[in-house]
Amino acid sequence: MPSGEDKRVTEHRLSSHLGAGERAALTLALATSGAAVLMDERDGRTVAADLGLSRVGTLGILVRAKRIGLLPAVAPVLDRLDTLHFRVDPGLRLQVLAAAGE
Repeated sequence: MPSGEDKRVTEHRLSSHLGAGERAALTLALATSGAAVLMDERDGRTVAADLGLSRVGTLGILVRAKRIGLLPAVAPVLDRLDTLHFRVDPGLRLQVLAAAGE
């Protein structure tokens, strides 16, 4: 966890750019040694990287779930996420499907 001036800068950055959920996730990850933070929003992922935190997003979780046998296929989940307005760039979708072996 940052201290002194670094902590004030971090707190300001967290409060001015992110929503309550992102701030809570980052605060918890900072307080938990070796933790990764689940973050999909670009601003949140940028702040997490700036803070030296490991990041994983929903798409990364789906690929991991497929690799360890918890999910039979990623494509149907991506299709469902699309109906829920979870935006995925078409090129990124292709990368995720390739990483999942689909």
